[in-house]
Amino acid sequence: MALWSNRDNCTADQVYGWVRDQITQTKSLTGRPVSVEGGVGMSGNTPVTVDRMNRFDDATHDAGAVGGSHYDYATTDDLLWPPLQRLNAL
Repeated sequence: MALWSNRDNCTADQVYGWVRDQITQTKSLTGRPVSVEGGVGMSGNTPVTVDRMNRFDDATHDAGAVGGSHYDYATTDDLLWPPLQRLNAL
């Protein structure tokens, strides 16, 4: 899990860098494929926005993750579903 929404008020680019680094480091340390879970609903220290979700998606794709998700279905704002659909291509 790379729960970026629990980090201190990250910009969208900071979300990208942190998630990309977490995926890369985990792959390096384990030698295994990585699937990553990103944010937690609309709570936490860094609000889940469309821009941040897009950068999470970018990092997931760019770092070569095999999957990605967001917690949770019940609290995911309607505006976040289009960016989340990009994870289906992994």
